[in-house]
Amino acid sequence: MSILLIIVLFSGSATAQYDKGNEVTISNTSDGQNTLVNNESAVIFEDQVSDGNSVVVTMALLPEGGYVVIRELMDGASGPLAGNSGYLEPGEYSLVEVELREPIDSGQELIAMTHIDDGDEMYEFPGPDVAYSVDGDIVSDSAMVTIETEANSENNESAVSFEDQDTEGNMVVVDSVSLPDGGYVVIHASENGSAGDVIGHSQYMETGNHSDVEIRLDAPIETDQEVIAMTHMDDGDGVYQFPGPDVPYTSDNVPVTDSAMITVENGSSSQTPGFGIVLTMGLLFVAGYCSKNRRM
Repeated sequence: MSILLIIVLFSGSATAQYDKGNEVTISNTSDGQNTLVNNESAVIFEDQVSDGNSVVVTMALLPEGGYVVIRELMDGASGPLAGNSGYLEPGEYSLVEVELREPIDSGQELIAMTHIDDGDEMYEFPGPDVAYSVDGDIVSDSAMVTIETEANSENNESAVSFEDQDTEGNMVVVDSVSLPDGGYVVIHASENGSAGDVIGHSQYMETGNHSDVEIRLDAPIETDQEVIAMTHMDDGDGVYQFPGPDVPYTSDNVPVTDSAMITVENGSSSQTPGFGIVLTMGLLFVAGYCSKNRRM
């Protein structure tokens, strides 16, 4: 027996029309559609954080027993089967954990549905274990599932601390940096207080906190100047690419940065103004004096 799924976009909770011709058409419904009325089947599936191996359905009512079934939502349409519970006796259940057939490693929207059992307590669909329906609409609810690592990354923001320092001009040291998803510390020239050209960057650094990060500059700087340290993500290949996929970390949509004044040892700005002119005039005077004495 074949099943034809005709899908439209979901918005919040959703139901699906099921008829004797085995045609299922998804239609939008308002929030709170699933209520316990006349001992009919119902399901509540709420947004949650998961380790990617299972999801938890908040509530399921199975008046004749059956299963809680999880399906993927792909490009706005119902996708393949993601997992199903074991057989559940008739009744109301809370916090039903459903193991997924394949772990998911990125956040996505999933659909929970309730299915009837044909008596053998083995889930078969397509097959005899059809979905519960209320007034001709299949009982379902959708939820956004966020993976734990993604949630941690959102809560642990990047940070960088960059202090004023003396240097020979070839290298700078960033005092501390936090990279929730790994990445790089990038040094920019300062242009009127804003990040200018990239003048150096670290190698790839693992997720976590780092201190005293030495960064060799692309070309030595010869004068005292302000530079900016910025944290960048990595796209997964461990090779710094920017402009490109290795975009800056942000906090409140602003790149994470810190600036420092770099004093170059024996740099030009450390000389006394006019010293070069005075030295040159002195040398010319000595040369002239020596030449005069030789003629005498």
